[in-house]
Amino acid sequence: MSPTVGPARLDLALALVAADQPGEAAHVALEAVTSGRLVPSNYWRAAEVIRAAENLHVRETDDLKDAYRTFCAAWAGD
Repeated sequence: MSPTVGPARLDLALALVAADQPGEAAHVALEAVTSGRLVPSNYWRAAEVIRAAENLHVRETDDLKDAYRTFCAAWAGD
């Protein structure tokens, strides 16, 4: 898997949020977060998708938040 896959999935997730598809955005962001291909400078973008999913009451938000805490939060200082 290419090292750019995780960040590209976050870009897609943010585009899906903008296209009013927050459920799909949360799913794609979950794939990105769990890919092992993110670096700390990408974490804020995942957090943006989480905030949008929470605000829109997306069902997948809890899974995404759990993955973020597991894979990102220790490094992001959240």
